[in-house]
Amino acid sequence: MSQGDGNENPMFCCDYGIRPKCAVLGDIEFQSKLAPHFLALGYARHPSFGLMVDVPVLGMLFDSEKSARDCFEHFKRWAEASESGDAVGIGFIEFENNEYGMCIYQDVDLLIARTIPETIRPEVDPIFMFSSYIKIFPEQSRGYAWFKNAVTNSPFLLAPSTPNGPLLMDLVIQKRNVSFYKQSDVPEHSPEGVALRSRASGGETDLHRPIPESMKPRPQEVTARRRDQLRRFFPVTLERMSWNPSFSAAREHLLNEGFREWQLKQAWCNRSLRHRYREDFDKSEPNVVDVLIRLVNTYDTVATPEMPLNEGSIDILRGQIRADTVYLLASVLAPDQPDLDGQDVQVELSRCGFMED
Repeated sequence: MSQGDGNENPMFCCDYGIRPKCAVLGDIEFQSKLAPHFLALGYARHPSFGLMVDVPVLGMLFDSEKSARDCFEHFKRWAEASESGDAVGIGFIEFENNEYGMCIYQDVDLLIARTIPETIRPEVDPIFMFSSYIKIFPEQSRGYAWFKNAVTNSPFLLAPSTPNGPLLMDLVIQKRNVSFYKQSDVPEHSPEGVALRSRASGGETDLHRPIPESMKPRPQEVTARRRDQLRRFFPVTLERMSWNPSFSAAREHLLNEGFREWQLKQAWCNRSLRHRYREDFDKSEPNVVDVLIRLVNTYDTVATPEMPLNEGSIDILRGQIRADTVYLLASVLAPDQPDLDGQDVQVELSRCGFMED
């Protein structure tokens, strides 16, 4: 995140106690390929496929070979990108009236694994943007019961077919995982849960659902994470800070204004990044995730460029603290954060319990 600070360059701002949001974008086009053309399910066994013999098959019946291929080309891309057929997530929901639904979606864990590098995964808070599709069938048939039992301890094949043709074996996807739920047991935040809510609301999404209080960051957790992250990413910078006369002068003045020690240290570290990663900041203003990737993959050493003394002026640090604080408040109060323009952010920070070191 960045904003103007009165200098020629925009200001990079971040609070290291918060995991930044990282969008994970799924394939939303597949629904338009699936919904109008997917007609029915079929259950069977196939004598052999690769090293598998007498393998269960879940057949998806489409109205034409073209529509079957259009849809399964999406599924094949998911599987190939993740090197697993389980990238095509499938869940069944059993309703009390004996109906059942088949839910299809991109597997979230595999989607994250192929879109967020492993080294950065613990540092971010993924926001999922993906589609899940559910088709309802009128009766839990004997074929469905057989399939449910057959795949308990067996991999299976997912394959498309058409009303007048055989299974399209060149489009087969090998799967191991499938979920079965009673309607009352569907996890709220699962893809199946999202599909049920979307169906009940006429297609509205979960994008604006309030964040549960239990999932919001707690002040003590933010404080502890910030302390650890600053020590991890800025050990030399923090040591230099302790004997830097520019910082010492600004520190005394700003502490008397009511700012906290952690705010000063974090602001100084954020100002230092423009000189530590000069080539990145000269090209464009990097976002928080880009900077985190650099921090995770590099080290703060004695060779790290020192921040020029004029960067540590009282006015510059005060502006940096405000920008970092607005970032923190926007993160912990979303989606209901107040308008902070012209407001004393220290008051809001104290009200939310995030002031203490």
